[in-house]
Amino acid sequence: MIRHMIRRVTLFVTVVTLVLFGLAGDVRAQDIEYEQPTLSVPIPTIKFSDITVTRQVEQGTERRVLDVPWLAEYLNGVYQYAIGMATIIAAVMMMVGGFQYLMAGGDATRVAKGKEKIKNAILGLFLTLSAYLILRTVNPELTTMTGLQVELVRRIEFPGTTEGFEREEESVDDTGVSATTATVKGDNVFGAKSTVPANLAPLLEKVAEDMADEGYGIHISSGVRAISKQVELIKKNCQNPPGSRTCNPKSTCGKTGTSKCPITCMMYNKDAPGVSPNPGTCPHTAGAAVDVWGVKLEEKSTSGWVSCFPDPKESWTVQCKNKSSCNNECQQKLYEIMEKHGFCLWSGEGWHFEKPGKSGNCRGHQ
Repeated sequence: MIRHMIRRVTLFVTVVTLVLFGLAGDVRAQDIEYEQPTLSVPIPTIKFSDITVTRQVEQGTERRVLDVPWLAEYLNGVYQYAIGMATIIAAVMMMVGGFQYLMAGGDATRVAKGKEKIKNAILGLFLTLSAYLILRTVNPELTTMTGLQVELVRRIEFPGTTEGFEREEESVDDTGVSATTATVKGDNVFGAKSTVPANLAPLLEKVAEDMADEGYGIHISSGVRAISKQVELIKKNCQNPPGSRTCNPKSTCGKTGTSKCPITCMMYNKDAPGVSPNPGTCPHTAGAAVDVWGVKLEEKSTSGWVSCFPDPKESWTVQCKNKSSCNNECQQKLYEIMEKHGFCLWSGEGWHFEKPGKSGNCRGHQ
């Protein structure tokens, strides 16, 4: 009996684990594919219901909780089944004891045995039916059978195309990097947050804190860039070699090959132009720039953190070429807070911030 019980409990834990590991953070109950457990020995008092996803709001923060009731339903069903079986067994034992008492024929020993059986059956039935009251007296939590509840992790989605949008790795290979990096910490910080220049990480954490106070977050798409990565971008986007003074953009870029390639920092070396690149002249390779986007927490959205762009299907970089053309409440709030903490927004890109400044309107900014 105990071995069968262990096997059944193990089955429930396994099924629940498989369901949970298959989940992403933004789900609804009808989006989850699962199969209800099937008992090897059917028990009539056990009925399994569907899993549910509920939204809970605590201190202004929304949580989504997955409720898997199967284990609680199994234990409740076993208890109800045991009560029924105990009642039947007690009734049978009382009948056996009564029969022994009637058939004793005046034999004191047989009469005593019959009475003992009846007394034990009644006592056992009383204890079984009183189990709930006993457990509740010892500890009320012992009588509360609730399902397994797991808080779902929010994920951030960045909808739309990424044409012209340079995505960086989560970390930077130290080989060929001219600046050290650090990780920006914060519950509302996403993206390549471990690629940020070490001297700018504390400032970005303050930016994230101020954004959180306003109900926003930040997505870091690029920080310190490896020299090899910058060389790769130059060769991809520009016709002239790394180290040249300016980028002569190629005419075909993007997924469809119909858009013009973006202007890319060439790591200009005035002593050997076009021959030996100088990483100190580019903001990203020199550790003086970060590419940052503002995001917001959308209560009604299952995806949690979302962009503020009016057209989610169009490239972010197209909708936000510069500050004046960026019709985006998240980015406008980011501009305000980044400027407050001493960052300069380069006029050529609505997501590129420098400190100290090295490009165009940011040159000389400290």
